[in-house]
Amino acid sequence: MFSNLHFKEILPALGVGIAVGVSGAVMSYRLRSQTTLTSVGARLDKLAEAIAGLQREWREVRETLKAQGGTLKRTNSGFISVHASSGDEDDDFFEEAYEGFTTPPEALLYKDAEESVEFEGETNLELVAFLREIDKLFLGTDEEQETALSRLLARRLQYTHNVHFMWRLAKAHLLASDVATKNGDDTSKKKLIFEGKDYAFTAISIDETNADAHKWYSLLIGLATDYVSNQEKIKLGYDFKEHMLKALELRPGDPYLYNYYGRYIYEIATMSWILRKAAAAIYGEPPSGTIDEALENFLKAEELQPEFFSTNALYVGKCYLQKRDTKNAVEWFQKAIRIPGSSADELKSKEEAQLYLRKYT
Repeated sequence: MFSNLHFKEILPALGVGIAVGVSGAVMSYRLRSQTTLTSVGARLDKLAEAIAGLQREWREVRETLKAQGGTLKRTNSGFISVHASSGDEDDDFFEEAYEGFTTPPEALLYKDAEESVEFEGETNLELVAFLREIDKLFLGTDEEQETALSRLLARRLQYTHNVHFMWRLAKAHLLASDVATKNGDDTSKKKLIFEGKDYAFTAISIDETNADAHKWYSLLIGLATDYVSNQEKIKLGYDFKEHMLKALELRPGDPYLYNYYGRYIYEIATMSWILRKAAAAIYGEPPSGTIDEALENFLKAEELQPEFFSTNALYVGKCYLQKRDTKNAVEWFQKAIRIPGSSADELKSKEEAQLYLRKYT
């Protein structure tokens, strides 16, 4: 695995493009490199070989189906079926291959069941009092959360080497990015996410045993995937898993961590086979995960704290849909709507649950 730097930070002179062709063409690649990083170049060569192999395999499959009067189509349920060709549907199939990824979906927010309220090892009582005030602001209105960010930034230079301060500074950026999402300010949202991710990484560097540092770093990684290339998403997906599992190891009683990790597994389980091949070419083995494993994490979260998060209920329902258990899916979508919550993530989850209910009831 590469370092925690993004691809574009590691390879400023390297461009990798994976594009979907037209009129039934599969994937084309272009690699250009002026780097001396031979190990990275070798991995990218493997990616090129894998994509070329996929091209050949797909052409063979497509020609065989064409001879039989059929083609491939990805159904709404996420499964792939063979059916009579309608002409241009092959292109749609490959466009859909890029829609899912190995990282969590959009805004993974932002509940805090068990954070570091005891300030283990902290002897600065003035700092402890200040951070307790910040924690109260975090639980308040959008304006109070933005006030928390401003107050933390005002003391940033004073406490750059304090893990309790730095993970809260990262969290404050994430909460502010949620406010920016509600306001439709994508420029500010992006800036807040990447700045917060850097602060969270600093917190981990200070204390690798701090669960909150790993938690907020993982969540900010998840949000950052909205703004990076597919190659970077693969890398960030592995980083997310590593740090979320570390947070779970350090704090196994936090239901929100099980939700976050379950969502990661869900994305892997529904990931297209093309992206899985690409990940394998770069890293030697693809991410693994099943719908049953994702469901197990969501239900574990519910066991720890029933009906705690509308988004968790939504994903339980989505898992049951993947398992073709519509009855249980509908029950969980109804729960998702009933559970209180006003974050951008929760509001979007309720809207999605409503859409599913209109379709399946």
